[in-house]
Amino acid sequence: MNRILRFTPLVLTAALAACSGGGSHVTPKATSSPGSGGGGGGGGNGSALALQSVPTGLTATVVNGGSSQNITTPGSYALTFSNNVTTVTFTPTNGLGPWVYSTELTNNPNTTVLYNAQADTAGSIGTISPLSLHSRVNPAKLRRPHAIRARNRGSAGRPAYSSTRLIVHYKLDALRALGKAPQDVEREVAAVRGVDLDHPSRDRVTRVIGVAPGDRIDALAARLRARPEVESVKPDALLYTQTKAAVSVNDPFFENYDQWYLFKSATPNGWGYTTGSPSVQVAIIDTGVDTSSPDLPASKFTFGEEIINGVRTPGIAAAVDTDGHGTNVTGLVGAVTDNSYGFASIGYNVGLQIYRVFPDGNAGNGYSANANESDITLAIQDAVANHAKVINLSLGTCNAQGIDSSLQDAVESAISSGVTVVAASGNERNGGGASPCDGNVSTVDFPAAFDGVIAVGASALNDNSNPQNYSTATEYVASYSNSGPGLSLVAPGGDPSNPSNNDNDNLHWIEGLYSTQALDPNNQCPDKSACFAVFAGTSQATPQVAAAAALLLSVNPNLTPAQIKQILIATADNINDPNQGGGRLNVYRALAAATGDPQPPSAPTQLNFVAFAYTPNGTNVPQILDVTYPHGVPVSQTGAFRIADIPSGAANYKIGVWYDANGDGKVDAGDYFGATATTCSATASCAAASSITVSPVPAGFVLQ
Repeated sequence: MNRILRFTPLVLTAALAACSGGGSHVTPKATSSPGSGGGGGGGGNGSALALQSVPTGLTATVVNGGSSQNITTPGSYALTFSNNVTTVTFTPTNGLGPWVYSTELTNNPNTTVLYNAQADTAGSIGTISPLSLHSRVNPAKLRRPHAIRARNRGSAGRPAYSSTRLIVHYKLDALRALGKAPQDVEREVAAVRGVDLDHPSRDRVTRVIGVAPGDRIDALAARLRARPEVESVKPDALLYTQTKAAVSVNDPFFENYDQWYLFKSATPNGWGYTTGSPSVQVAIIDTGVDTSSPDLPASKFTFGEEIINGVRTPGIAAAVDTDGHGTNVTGLVGAVTDNSYGFASIGYNVGLQIYRVFPDGNAGNGYSANANESDITLAIQDAVANHAKVINLSLGTCNAQGIDSSLQDAVESAISSGVTVVAASGNERNGGGASPCDGNVSTVDFPAAFDGVIAVGASALNDNSNPQNYSTATEYVASYSNSGPGLSLVAPGGDPSNPSNNDNDNLHWIEGLYSTQALDPNNQCPDKSACFAVFAGTSQATPQVAAAAALLLSVNPNLTPAQIKQILIATADNINDPNQGGGRLNVYRALAAATGDPQPPSAPTQLNFVAFAYTPNGTNVPQILDVTYPHGVPVSQTGAFRIADIPSGAANYKIGVWYDANGDGKVDAGDYFGATATTCSATASCAAASSITVSPVPAGFVLQ
């Protein structure tokens, strides 16, 4: 099973989205402002444009129809009556391109057109969310450790079966007739460490046993098959975590795109229905968890356990993650949200259980150990016994011959007990034949392929036409993601385009938590207080669906696993990819369906917004500082805008983007608003405006 990972600490920086022309594509209504002296301009019955700049002495080119005139600031231009749009263009030297003001007005009072070259700022709306994202990362809380370069790890040549463990099915009638227990047979054949895997409804007893030191697995299997009490003997299959080709990323990330996956699945919208209930427990069966992170404290977990080679060791501390995969997956399910640290999670407030079934890795296996299916079987049984409502399995194998019926029995028993099981579809598609599973396009892995399981593939973003730009990226099913009739749906999983040479585009990854306890010397966080990672794979897509299932149960605890699966598939978005199954996860639509909301509200588009500079005044009426655009600068369809009309003497200000839903001039309930996290200066460009998150306005909102 393909499992390759890389990780890097999170590094944030501002990145300006240049918008050529400012308001050149929109014709706003100009309003009167004091004029200024100066020369230039044609005569006629109309109004005058007073042209000003900071610094003075800049050249403005005024075009009206076929007429063009250059005017040095300060100056003026008289507007004559015509059917033409008049444009005023300043060409700055800051690399942002021309700044353009346009007007159709020819007979209004005089209007001031101010261009402040010092404060010229290119900004952008990063996200429009129908729920306030209090959980957004606070950059001040984050560190910037050195990026870590890790080597590739894969599944090529890795074993499909255990060399030390066998699954044995005993005939219950034969045992009774001979007056024996399975343990008696195991002593007689010199087996060790026998553990029950059976279900009470069976007419047989299933056990997983170990091979004694010095014995051979084939010899022990032969001795067992010769016994009249034994029905069958199978090797214990090995399963691998489902993370796809990751590399160390060392470039800065767009602050508002570090969790693009939440917004593709409309998660913030869904939080408007629920932020999850701690009573809805999600069991993560994986490599364990690192609870040293503020995002995954031990108090978040109601149960923890390690199960290795059939030996149960209870307690959260026993499930410590020395790999990093389990911590990442667990964080995607239910990292603490709205805590000014790290990452938000789809599950938000849902409860967590952790089951470690992967032993420590070592240099011999590339620090990427496998898990026995028998241990996974036991973990599933324990999760059901501990009242988990959802089980996440970001693991699998494509080899059905190696899967014993006991694992399928455990999955079916969990589902029949009302537990929703979510599993990764696998990462072998288009694998190039490096492993026996590679290129297996038409099937999904086990246990995802079992009946009733929600099998999850991975989607990704293609931003080739505009790199690192979320708003223009298109979505597709990741090149590695297994598909076929058994696939339920896909969720964001990323798809690094060039893993061997470091894909530095954050939109190609799923970013999240990593373990400070990782054993791999090449994959250890130098700063334990900021241990983050980028991953890609169906492993990362699966916990997003598991968390969505937990949210559905939070609003309707009576939903059955079959109903949850149906809702998630029926409400998925069509991304027009033949390998998408039912579509891509949409948390918003799924929760709307679960709550009986037939038509959840839609967020406004970027074109509904204006951007402006304002002085926080403790009220909900903006004190707009813009001179040329006193009612706000129009925002383009890509979300870009230019703020370059701030008076030179203006005090420190913020830049806001606003959709005034009722047109009352107040930022109040029903509106959408977002602003820079820090203040800006009239003497410098405002980097904080590069990507502004917009949310619905709550009651009692004031500008601050």
